[in-house]
Amino acid sequence: MPIETKADLEQLIRDSVPESLTLDYKRSDVLSKDNRKRDELCKDVSAFANSAGGQLIYGISENDQVPQSLDSGVDKTVITPEWIEQVLASRIQPRIAGVRIKQISAESGDNQVYYVIDVPQATTFAPHQAPDNKYYKRHNFTSDAMEDYEVRDALRRATTPALRLEFQFGDGSQEQLVRLPTGPEPEIGQGPQVCDTMTLSLTIHNDSPQPAEYVYAEIYVHPALILQRHDGFTVDQRLLTEPVPRRMNVLSRQFAVPQDIPLFKEVPRRLSEAIYFAVQVHSVLRDMPNAGSSGYPFPVGYRLRAPGFDEERWGTLNLRNDRLYIEFER
Repeated sequence: MPIETKADLEQLIRDSVPESLTLDYKRSDVLSKDNRKRDELCKDVSAFANSAGGQLIYGISENDQVPQSLDSGVDKTVITPEWIEQVLASRIQPRIAGVRIKQISAESGDNQVYYVIDVPQATTFAPHQAPDNKYYKRHNFTSDAMEDYEVRDALRRATTPALRLEFQFGDGSQEQLVRLPTGPEPEIGQGPQVCDTMTLSLTIHNDSPQPAEYVYAEIYVHPALILQRHDGFTVDQRLLTEPVPRRMNVLSRQFAVPQDIPLFKEVPRRLSEAIYFAVQVHSVLRDMPNAGSSGYPFPVGYRLRAPGFDEERWGTLNLRNDRLYIEFER
């Protein structure tokens, strides 16, 4: 989240935005030239880098992970951005690239400021070691020592691709208006009623600096989502056993050099121009009164495979009232 001003900090407090895997509140007096507090700063920053990245905010007191109030800040002539940068660069090994240190005025008319440290997720040089020669991660709002397998996983980030698939509707949004038919259900033999045609756009990302030269992608689509056009994919129907047994349409596609350009971190790639589909609605309309506020979810998912990488994720296209929402677990 962008935090640039004191008003942004105050908004976090008003909204009671809690600490999380990627957000941590600290009092200003935690920033100190005391050796122990320098080491604590490095421990927290390295933990964010070794996990999913995030923001450390110095100047907010918290209670049970919920922000309470701004404190008086620190003296910017004593604790400077350059000093923080020098501490992190000299005491964390290897150095974390891309850390941003933002100084925010406390607006009290003196030298008092707050600090926000934006820490990216480490990839190329992961994991990063704190001054006590340990590796830390973010876990349950704290910085905990990493287990051996977690250290190995962080090391893997630099040597294998890290792929993910982004689902969007054709206009780039995560929700779409569904025009449901209002007439009677079709008679036997007339085929299912469907809504107007909609489009899905699928973009594959590589979050690792290691290019992916060979990628095999499978897209899982519930049969009630009637596929109408799917250029570039082969399609079959399978009974999948995980996470629960269900029959799904499976769209498959592969990329491989030299026919295709490797998938680089800096260049996401569309899997196809669009997948055209419509929702089969005669059974949905019958069941909608039982769906409640959670809506009517149609399972969708994907599996991406590359040398050293294999990941499967599931989500839903969730029909609530007259809108269809793309919802994946984070």
